[in-house]
Amino acid sequence: MRRVLAKLLLVILAIVLANHLLISMVYQTADTLQPKSTAQNLIVFFGTTPKVDGLNNLFYQHRLAEVVKLAHSQSNSQILVTGFHTDNYSEVTAMLSDLKQSGVNPTRILVDNAQDTFDSMQHIKKLKGYENIILVSQKFHLERAYYIALFLGLNPSIQEAKTASFGSSPKTYLREFLARIKIYFDLIYS
Repeated sequence: MRRVLAKLLLVILAIVLANHLLISMVYQTADTLQPKSTAQNLIVFFGTTPKVDGLNNLFYQHRLAEVVKLAHSQSNSQILVTGFHTDNYSEVTAMLSDLKQSGVNPTRILVDNAQDTFDSMQHIKKLKGYENIILVSQKFHLERAYYIALFLGLNPSIQEAKTASFGSSPKTYLREFLARIKIYFDLIYS
């Protein structure tokens, strides 16, 4: 019983340390995180499901609003919509539709079908010609995306979208906590 408890405590400690390392790494470079306005910006709209149980997903709605605001203020920038896509489900299709409905010119939109944030960041690394990459999401997700970007040799800015409370989606926060652990496996095996 003591060995099981010791192993459980070790796992919990590893999870806490992994999350602490990720967050501290991000905030050591906090002065460089604000977006710069240049002609060659790439605004990254990270996907999430637009609806949950038939209701608007606030995480999605707030990301969309922030991307639209940036798109209108930086008219020379392009927008990369990156999200999960299969024949039966597509975050990307909804993102494209909502951006167009918000008045964003479709010729400014690039599409990336990705499995997860790590996959998205690997695809972004292959893109050339952008002076500044602006990652748009909620704070908890930006911390992870920014950490991955640093590992991949990118130097992005971040634009924080308004977040929803823990009570509105505890499953999202739990998923993010576990995704931070997965980062280290992605980085080791990439």
